[in-house]
Amino acid sequence: MIVYIPSKGRSKIKNWEKIKEAGFNFVVAVEPQDEQDYRSAGTQNLIVMDRNDAGLAYCRNYALDWCRRNGHDWMWMVDDDVTGYGGIDSNGKTVKMSSSVLGIVYEKLKQFKFPVGGISYRQFCWGKLPSYRINRQSPDVCTLIYLPKIKWRYNESLTTKIDRDFFLKSIKYSDGMITLPRYCFSTPKMGSNVGGLHDIYAQKKYVEDASRMISYWGSEYITLARKNGKLDINIDWKGFAAANHRKIHP
Repeated sequence: MIVYIPSKGRSKIKNWEKIKEAGFNFVVAVEPQDEQDYRSAGTQNLIVMDRNDAGLAYCRNYALDWCRRNGHDWMWMVDDDVTGYGGIDSNGKTVKMSSSVLGIVYEKLKQFKFPVGGISYRQFCWGKLPSYRINRQSPDVCTLIYLPKIKWRYNESLTTKIDRDFFLKSIKYSDGMITLPRYCFSTPKMGSNVGGLHDIYAQKKYVEDASRMISYWGSEYITLARKNGKLDINIDWKGFAAANHRKIHP
């Protein structure tokens, strides 16, 4: 298992240090234009992609290809601005944990070999949640990928709904998604952190992508919604999974 961290314009945000402290094999992937900044910042295990400003989907596809070339069946795709991890303790309370969470979740999920798995945003991590969910919750930001089952690509015509499109494909073409909602991660507010997709969100590209997602997947399971004052989409994961005859839990 390897932790793969795509990063753009965030050489001073060193979440890779938390990954290293946990003893995981990891790489940080950057664009050629950012290479010197990351090297000057002391970033370890750096790999340099072959294109600048090609978009997140290109970076994600590069990650899949790189991991396959280097013999990895399992990879965590972790956003570069993850600030911490947590989980539910024996009293049902959310507590801070180290990045060892990634190893714990990997050990719990590897036997099932779902194409994608993951954990929750911290604000959605509650003690009353089931211990696992199948095709009910998308594994955003920290995504565990089992490469032998991935026969599709990230959609490079999208700029902001790339992962959601990828997860829909995981249901359409394979077993779908499994998440452990009693483990979690923390990040800054979406689009608020300089670097990454900050400029894309500032240009409101998510508005175009919301409509594109409906045109790609239809309106039966995807609808427009307004979240935190922004146009977004709601996806009926359960309904889509049922329509594709996939397992659902709970």
